[in-house]
Amino acid sequence: MGSMLEMQVSGAEYRSPDEKLRFNLVWFFAHEATHLFQFRSGRKLADTKDAWVIERAADAMAYRVLEHIGTIDHRRREREVGRAYERGVWSLGQGALREAHRRNQDKAHYDCGLVMAEITDAALAHADLFAFWNALLQSGPGPTFDAELYFDVLSRLGAKPDVVAELRNVPDAAPDRALAALTKAMTTSGLSPGFDGKGTPKVLALP
Repeated sequence: MGSMLEMQVSGAEYRSPDEKLRFNLVWFFAHEATHLFQFRSGRKLADTKDAWVIERAADAMAYRVLEHIGTIDHRRREREVGRAYERGVWSLGQGALREAHRRNQDKAHYDCGLVMAEITDAALAHADLFAFWNALLQSGPGPTFDAELYFDVLSRLGAKPDVVAELRNVPDAAPDRALAALTKAMTTSGLSPGFDGKGTPKVLALP
């Protein structure tokens, strides 16, 4: 039968129409369907320390699908990325992203990963996030892929060297350096964030 998604829900909340619940269900299926796309070749992520590679990339692609079908508008997608950046700032302040799972802060991979996925998309002049993932899954030997292959493919597809260099710094660097790298990569890639006095991005020019 190939890959498939199955979900069972229950509870009194589902007995009457609820727009928030409906959106959450649609978003969930968009996110999980993206994982089917990511893993369709049978290759898997080599190490959960690099979970940011897949998790919020799935969100980034899911939000694009929802925008395409009219479930959300472009401004909503920009707000979601801005909120993820805010949460990611807090997470990076607690320690290295690649060690987040040891701190029971797995959501750091989602928040930082969404911002890094949008940076990836913005950094590529002749490809989008879907084309990037097609190239990633067709690159490298063996049944797995990792963050190093991610950065190599990003370079090969034409991202500016300084963007790739800053992204490489995010997963392992100390808190201040990781945050500075993430912020600089946003700006250098062309997302053009405008920050308020607290360092929160107020304007994001997502493609």
